Amino acid sequence: MAKNDKSKKIELGPVHIRAVELRLRGLAHHDIAKDKLVNKDAGTIRNWFAKGGICHDTFEEEKIKRKEEAKARLAELDERLRELAPDALVVVENKMREGKLKAALEILDRAGFGAIQKIQDVTQSELLSLLRNIAEEDKAEAKKQFDAKKPKNRQAGKHLQG
Repeated sequence: MAKNDKSKKIELGPVHIRAVELRLRGLAHHDIAKDKLVNKDAGTIRNWFAKGGICHDTFEEEKIKRKEEAKARLAELDERLRELAPDALVVVENKMREGKLKAALEILDRAGFGAIQKIQDVTQSELLSLLRNIAEEDKAEAKKQFDAKKPKNRQAGKHLQG
């Protein structure tokens, strides 16, 4: 229904209802005019939706109603996502621990680390090779530090035993 003024309501016919539905779907006036049921001049359609036009108030009311419904659905979706997020995080972390490269990259990407684009170009085998090299370097460094801390008089102890 449309209201041309505050006192009287106008019942929309099927053509006007169709025009309002198409406009709510985002169609432009000239596209609504081409619709087989509507089949009017684009200027006529523009006038229908102009302030004071036969479709204006119905369109505006329905647009507000749909916007409120969408807000409610988004609030429900947000609440549901917040409920599921901890479980999803555990799953992703487990996949990452299993060596799933994409899961690890996804976590880094969602955390906002820019270097992720550079890492994505590396294949999984190349990444594993790099990790092995790092592990070997760390192992060699740890061995050096361990050897440096060994007591230097070990040889002297052998001499005394013999």
